[in-house]
Amino acid sequence: MALPVPLSQAEPEGPVMTTLQSAIVLVLDPRHRILCVDNIAHGGVGMPGGKVEQDGETVLQAAIRELREEVDLSVQQEDLHLVFAETWRFKRRDGQLGPERKAHLYYASRVTGMARAMEEGTTIHRISYAELLARSPFAAYYRKALQNGEVLLRTLPTEGA
Repeated sequence: MALPVPLSQAEPEGPVMTTLQSAIVLVLDPRHRILCVDNIAHGGVGMPGGKVEQDGETVLQAAIRELREEVDLSVQQEDLHLVFAETWRFKRRDGQLGPERKAHLYYASRVTGMARAMEEGTTIHRISYAELLARSPFAAYYRKALQNGEVLLRTLPTEGA
């Protein structure tokens, strides 16, 4: 199970690596439930997202691609709003810290399509903020990213999802 550790709390291991960039997308339904992917490989639920993979791909482009690849939803760049970005090192299943990763959390104010699991071994869920924190191996990151989570989730407009 990957546990996020803020970089300020992580001890350096070996040579300094180039920081990976990743994008995470917060999609809410009209009841303010969070769209999550349950991925066996990650050991729990998490918001759709992943790392910047292609040369020249921006973090915003990665957010758009990951949302399409993981849950078959489309979003326009102008409908993605940066909520939080911070460098973390996630603990791997073997207990070692992985490479630095700057994780960018975007709120999708409008999406199109019908959410469905796109990868084998995954399912999608719409869950409350409290359930996300209870079930996700990335709970510490989500808690920090959405510091006033319940208040934020009630005030964000919802469309699409």
